[in-house]
Amino acid sequence: MYKLCIVEDDSEVAFQLQHLLVSQGYQAYVVRALHSLDAALDEIFAQQPHLLLLDLGLPGVDGQVLCRALREKSSVPIIVVTSRNSQLDELMLLTMGADDFVAKPYNPQLLLARIERVLNRVYANSSGTSSILRHKSLVLNLSTCTISHHENAPVTSSTAPSGTSASASANGGASELASASAANTSERNAACSTATLTKNEMKILALLMRNAGVVVPRQRIQEELWQTDEFIDDNTLTVNISHVRQILDRIGAQGAIVTHRGIGYCLV
Repeated sequence: MYKLCIVEDDSEVAFQLQHLLVSQGYQAYVVRALHSLDAALDEIFAQQPHLLLLDLGLPGVDGQVLCRALREKSSVPIIVVTSRNSQLDELMLLTMGADDFVAKPYNPQLLLARIERVLNRVYANSSGTSSILRHKSLVLNLSTCTISHHENAPVTSSTAPSGTSASASANGGASELASASAANTSERNAACSTATLTKNEMKILALLMRNAGVVVPRQRIQEELWQTDEFIDDNTLTVNISHVRQILDRIGAQGAIVTHRGIGYCLV
């Protein structure tokens, strides 16, 4: 499970953000020592987070100074979440080593998508495993852009329990990025059908498999595909989902994606 540190002086905002992250399966720790640079650094490093969410308007230290100090001593990913949203602020923070910049007030689903994208980029293969996602009889290979259906495969899932974010864990055991060599004998001997995916089809399946059993909102899928919270023609996503369904039907995984009208989609 990933641990995220929240550096935010507004206690209500910090609580809401912590609640959002915990509801998605993350550990979320709110940094309290914001009266000085050294105190903030000490508390952050003591927590050893996988990612830092950093506000700029802090009481005892400027967020830009903290960002620069963190980058000098650590490579921990930093997403700046702030109401100081000028292009100059964004440019300065990215130049100082921040990994992303999200302006307040933010869309929670967009923020979650940005967090997941950064974590996947930094940690997805850090344990040396193959880029494989599994859910029941489905196996998604992120390296070859293929989806396979093993007809007699044991019912297992590499995703986290319902209600979690199911982002890949950097700590090995709980990771949903399973090694291909871990497949057992019965699965290797099972009948298997495989199809090649486009980039968008793979992104959709990866997001649904990481959140298996949980309804993924349409907006979050759009943000994953096009990395923007700007308006995207709703029919464009519908067409992409239809293509994924056709592929799953073709390899023998009919009915794997369930539509929740007006909300999103769920892999069952």
